[in-house]
Amino acid sequence: MAINITDGNTQIFTIGHRNAEGLYIDRSGTIWSTEHGPQGGDELNQLVRGANYGWPFATYGTDYGSFSWPLNKPDAEQKGYEAPEFAWVPSIAVSNLIGVERGLFAQWQGDLLIATLKAASLFRARVRDGQVKYLEPIAIGSRIRDLIEGNDGSLLLWTDEQKLISLRPKEGATGETLFAEKCSGCHRRT
Repeated sequence: MAINITDGNTQIFTIGHRNAEGLYIDRSGTIWSTEHGPQGGDELNQLVRGANYGWPFATYGTDYGSFSWPLNKPDAEQKGYEAPEFAWVPSIAVSNLIGVERGLFAQWQGDLLIATLKAASLFRARVRDGQVKYLEPIAIGSRIRDLIEGNDGSLLLWTDEQKLISLRPKEGATGETLFAEKCSGCHRRT
């Protein structure tokens, strides 16, 4: 729903969502949302006014304990539904999402960070020209219920264990830092 806070008028903005979790509006005005699918099929969506996102007739998830979703229409009949920008199969149990706006994680500027419950990770989504180019999982080890970017650019994660985790880039020129920055993409520490 879109609500005009001046006069209280409401308007349906989008339909066809199952279980919305996160909502973020980036600097260009693009609205991003995360939502739970059934068993699998968690989604990252780019919301467009008036669009139908298909629930319960279009999903990448399945009914619990089966290999299909009984209401899924065949692909040929799914015209008119807005497809997700990305769907996770199996499910990661998405929660909130934010965009990286400040300069502390400079290489992540403009990327989306998607918190998860089941996967106990953050997913960094590189978005360029309105498309998800890749997703990078970042293991945290706790179910992340919420996250924000602090005024200083640090990332603050709130977990189901009621812990607050603060993430900042590692600074310095130690061997460990240089390895993480320059080598860890191809090599593992032994």
